[in-house]
Amino acid sequence: MPDAIIENGVFNIPLFHGTSTLFLESIQTYGLGGVNPIDVYSVCAFVQEAYEFCEHVLSGDKEWEACKFSPRWLIDQESFNDNSNFQHGDTYLTPSRPSAVGYALTNRFGSELLSMGAKLVALIRERRPELIHQCPLVRHPAMNLISSDSKPVLVTARNVSVDMLLSEGGDTPEKAIEQLKTLWPILGDTGDVLNINFRLRHALSANSFNIEYLDPTCEKRKKRKGSSPLLALDIADWID
Repeated sequence: MPDAIIENGVFNIPLFHGTSTLFLESIQTYGLGGVNPIDVYSVCAFVQEAYEFCEHVLSGDKEWEACKFSPRWLIDQESFNDNSNFQHGDTYLTPSRPSAVGYALTNRFGSELLSMGAKLVALIRERRPELIHQCPLVRHPAMNLISSDSKPVLVTARNVSVDMLLSEGGDTPEKAIEQLKTLWPILGDTGDVLNINFRLRHALSANSFNIEYLDPTCEKRKKRKGSSPLLALDIADWID
């Protein structure tokens, strides 16, 4: 463990980003954070359409009514605070490898928002398969993404400058850094999830990070508590 987490304005510890192979070519070509796939594929509109269709065809379904608040937060791009942030499109980094690995394994398509859209489409196919072709989102460009083969990957960035980062909620990073300095000596090397994240302000060049393919059968991750089984994706979804 380094004596100082940050020295001369640069992180001495690696920062991690969990995603999928769907965005690997873009990351290698334009750098981490160089392209916003949420905008490129109009993912917000895709999830909105899927949600509205579910509202229409699953009206009165008790399980749908119980779990639909979660996609609503994502659609509205809510950011209640640094620890309850549902904004997407920017790139996030964490000092916690388990946290980044858990994200990559939980979000099969490398994005929580896109993965939620895929869950909603799967839900329609499961509950009302006869109506799926009536849904306008089947012609949406994001459907090509969720129809593609994808594998989880981990990006490890080193020597990241503090001035490249914001807090997860979009504020200055100092408060999150102070929290990290307090918790790191206790949790840094334990393998526990550390819920401190940063928002990347500018793209990181390809020579500043390396990419690791994750094997879901070998990675340990903590399951999210309180998730609805109706919209949950498990590690088993990665295993053929």
